[in-house]
Amino acid sequence: MVGVEMTEWERLRELFPWPAARPGTRPFVHGWTTEERQWAGLLARVPAEAIVLEVGAWTGKTSLCVLNFAPRARLIAVDIWTESAPALEAFWPIWRAEKQVGPADTPKSLYQANLWEQRDRVVLVQADSVAGMLVVAFTGVLPDLVYIDAQHGEASVYRDVSVAVECFPGALISGHDYLLSSGSEDSPVARAVNRCGRERGLRVEHIGKVWWYER
Repeated sequence: MVGVEMTEWERLRELFPWPAARPGTRPFVHGWTTEERQWAGLLARVPAEAIVLEVGAWTGKTSLCVLNFAPRARLIAVDIWTESAPALEAFWPIWRAEKQVGPADTPKSLYQANLWEQRDRVVLVQADSVAGMLVVAFTGVLPDLVYIDAQHGEASVYRDVSVAVECFPGALISGHDYLLSSGSEDSPVARAVNRCGRERGLRVEHIGKVWWYER
């Protein structure tokens, strides 16, 4: 694109290109339940052509859910995509033993295989949460919605949420796992989200496990 003015989105895609050919990894998605009313509630708050920044993308189940619910949206997926902690270490050896993934497959190639048909609408940024968000901010891309679902320890969530709020002040900041499986709000995620919200004067709302800030 020499001599052509690129948009911030195009610049990000150039920095993080997809492979020329589809990975040989067999597609399959793994993840948690994605409820329609939760995503309908979030996506109703952003433009139809929103840019969604997903921090913690796993195998792509939530990514596919977003792109299906919002057919004109684009998505930036940030994940470390490694076989070790704190990513897929509990699952990858099992999948390999069961031959769901082969010797040459990687977590990133699995995500790419799962999202191959949507690749024109997706950018993969392989980095930890903070580094990935900083890269996106540095390129000038302004997401409309930031969805945080990476590490779930209180300190990690507080760090990720704080960086998201500071880097993307115009975005709807949201995430997953506000409630425990029991329905209790006494979760590490809730404590971190509530603390960050109090410090910045942001009100926390949630539908089930999905939370967001109202400014």
